[in-house]
Amino acid sequence: MLKKNDIIQVAISDLSHKGAGVAKHDGFVFFVDNALPEEVIDMRVLKVNKNSGFGKVEAYHYLSPARNADVNLTYLRTGIADLGHLT
Repeated sequence: MLKKNDIIQVAISDLSHKGAGVAKHDGFVFFVDNALPEEVIDMRVLKVNKNSGFGKVEAYHYLSPARNADVNLTYLRTGIADLGHLT
């Protein structure tokens, strides 16, 4: 059973309507900020609900070819540019 602060390796399969990456692991759907489809990451579990959860990128193993290399992280943190990391 996954719990808060576990670190797992996941593949990002999709994007949510708010621009978060979507990963699936052990029957849970996780929403991960600053993650794009086709990326493989180490994710820290921030919160686990009944069927879903939220995570944070700890490390990237494979970056998406659609990733914007010149992203301003300040804009991503403030929510002004939810998809600023996507070309």
